[in-house]
Formats: sequence, structure tokens, C-alpha cells
Amino acid sequence: MREVEIMCKFNNVLCFRFFIILNLLFFSLNVSSKEKLIQVHAKILVEPTKEWLVYHPERPLSISDFRGNVQKDIEASALIYSGVNMTYKVFETKEKVSVFIEVSAYMDPNQSWMRKSGKNENVLDHEQRHFDLTALAACQLVERIKKAKFTENWRKELHQLYAEEIESKLQRLQKRYDKDTFHGINRKAQKSYNEFIENQLEQSDCFP
Repeated sequence: MREVEIMCKFNNVLCFRFFIILNLLFFSLNVSSKEKLIQVHAKILVEPTKEWLVYHPERPLSISDFRGNVQKDIEASALIYSGVNMTYKVFETKEKVSVFIEVSAYMDPNQSWMRKSGKNENVLDHEQRHFDLTALAACQLVERIKKAKFTENWRKELHQLYAEEIESKLQRLQKRYDKDTFHGINRKAQKSYNEFIENQLEQSDCFP
């Protein structure tokens, strides 16, 4: 049995560079899954890392989590740098290929920031919901992976699922959220989103 471990962070533009690196790496290793049984497993991770704050439903954000330098060219009161990280390990035998995927929603405290005027509960609440939406997208990605039927082209198919759920669907939702709530200033709209997001989290069995 040969073990191949690939860790890839998918986040906006960076993911495309990783796609190229991954393709070259797998090509050089000559990993072939043709006519083999493909088994793909996926789960959500909530354990924190040294560089990121990983989403956990029982660990809400605090103002102190926003440690980055304020970007003066952005007029917003605050900015949360969040994303979905996906890593996987591949175990291959003559008969099958087993892929074990771990997905987590994270925020980078060192790139997330708040202006002095934005250090209040309303702004924090708005940014928390951005993080909640990221977490829900991570859960949706895991669900789609579990239900998908992968072929020998599982790498391409996995990347496509990520692109659909994170790069496309989540990005559109985040932009719409900001537009509808006017970045949290429209408190009525913000309240509506809060209720919607909380309902989605309550219905989800994604997190332990």
C-alpha cells in the first residue's frame, strides 16, 4: 500500500495555483486509479491551528480576533478574512483508491481587521455572520462530496465541487449578504439574515 498525502488550501486565486501544483505532483508520482474502486470519505474539522481560527459553533468571534492592519483603501468598518480549507490523503492499492478528505471553515486573525469606530457589537455581529455563512458552505461541500459518485477523474471532480460551492456559490452569497444588509448598517435586514443563518445552523448536523 502506498500513501500519498496532499494538503491543499483552496481560497480564491490561490486555489488555481494549487490546482496546477497538484496536477503536476500527481503526474510525477504516476498515481493511476483507472478501473479501480474509488472510495471518498469527507468530514468537518473544528480543531484550531497555529495560524487560523477554525470555526466551531460554540466558539463565537470576539473583537480581539481581528488583529490585522486596517486597509486604508477599504471604507468598511471591518473585514473578516475567512475561507474553506480542504486537505486530503490518498491510499492506493491494486484494487482501490481511498481518499480521506478533511474540510474546515477558518478565519485568519492576522488578516482580519477592525477600525476603532468598528469595534462594537453590531459590527462584530455582522462579521460573525460572514463566518457562519462560510461554515455552512463548508458543510454543504462535505455533504456534496459524500453523495457524489467519483470516477477515475476524482481529482478533477473534487476540484469542481469546491469551485461550485466555495468559489462560486459562497462568494455570491457573501456579496449579496453585504449588499442586502448594507454591511450591517441596515439592522432590519441584518436581523432577518441572523434568523435565517441561525435556523440553518440549528438544522445542520454537520458539527459535532
